Amino acid sequence: MKIFGNRKKGMSIEALQPLEKLSQGGWLINPEYLANIPNTIHSLASYEFEINDFEEEETATGGNVGIIPIHGVLRDRASWLDGWWGTSYETIRNQIDECESETIILDIDSHGGVVLGCWDLCAFIKEKSKEKEIIAIANNVACSGAYAIASSCSKFYATRASMVGSIGVVMSFFNFAEALKKSGIKPEIFIAGKFKATPNNLKNMNKEEREHVQNGVDELYETFAQLVSDNRNIDIEAVKATEAVVYSNPDKAIELGLIDGIKTLDEIIATNEEKSMKKEKTVDPTVEASVDAKPVENAVDVEAVKANAVQEGIKQERDRVSAILGHENAQNNIAATLQLIQNGIEADSAVAVLGTIQPAATVEITAVEEKPEASSFTAKMSESENQPKVGAQPDKVVATETDAVLAARA
Repeated sequence: MKIFGNRKKGMSIEALQPLEKLSQGGWLINPEYLANIPNTIHSLASYEFEINDFEEEETATGGNVGIIPIHGVLRDRASWLDGWWGTSYETIRNQIDECESETIILDIDSHGGVVLGCWDLCAFIKEKSKEKEIIAIANNVACSGAYAIASSCSKFYATRASMVGSIGVVMSFFNFAEALKKSGIKPEIFIAGKFKATPNNLKNMNKEEREHVQNGVDELYETFAQLVSDNRNIDIEAVKATEAVVYSNPDKAIELGLIDGIKTLDEIIATNEEKSMKKEKTVDPTVEASVDAKPVENAVDVEAVKANAVQEGIKQERDRVSAILGHENAQNNIAATLQLIQNGIEADSAVAVLGTIQPAATVEITAVEEKPEASSFTAKMSESENQPKVGAQPDKVVATETDAVLAARA
């Protein structure tokens, strides 16, 4: 609930001084609506207000889509008028900043408002659009200052019967000089600085003063046209060529690049809610994958990788053993060969070792059908520890094999 000061009934002219300022300065508004501002001020002064007259307009900002209304005259630092006569730039900014929804929709029905505060809000919306999608819809009217706001959004749509455009600046004031003169009233104005009291509704302006005021309006117009050019990616001369026309045909507005399409508010809400639901289904980590779920494309098959590694290891081991057994000394030095294989010596190192070992002498054993009875001499010889060795220097060969294998292992 908005409380207008501390008064429940009536309102003095002094209390309406903030409203009086609404008619001052440059405006981004359709001129015919600017002319109604004084009548509105007069009505406010004579109206008996109740607290409930200033209830806030409800803003839907829950869930995946947040809707922020931008209705009526736009004014900076005038949040006390929200929901009754217009919308404050600061209110729009605060609601966008506080909205936690993934997508924000600006529901616009406004002919525009004052220049002061508008450029800053447009810059804020443009920057905020980098964080989340902000969609504007001309839901009846989005002209002048309201169009500037809409052009700063990620997307800008209009309903079939809406009006958009009016890219221009207007400044007006009431000249009471002639009325005062007829009444015999002559105002005395003391200033320091040639244009300090320009414009002033108590006196007529000279040519230089009029040029000064017009130059200020032209500068505001240049800023407005450049803002639309940047936001809508339209050449600035094409923007100026619209000559502040209000387009009631959205097809023409699409052709000029002023809007992105024709949609209703409900259609935009439905589209974005559906998009959010699809996104949730895709990225929701709490949903367990089904046993029969389709495997993710390009996913790594861990078991297959393990099986391939095992097969590759078997092949490498087979090649190593084959290389060692294929050496010419391997068959004549079985003990050393087996030791090299069992100790995991690399093939190159094992082959080098086998090349340094002298081949062991082979012993031909002749089979006999019947073993003769050992003589007493033979029995004695069997008991002796100093029996003659069979083969060519076997002690030396064995020592050589052992030393070579140990050297390879080291």
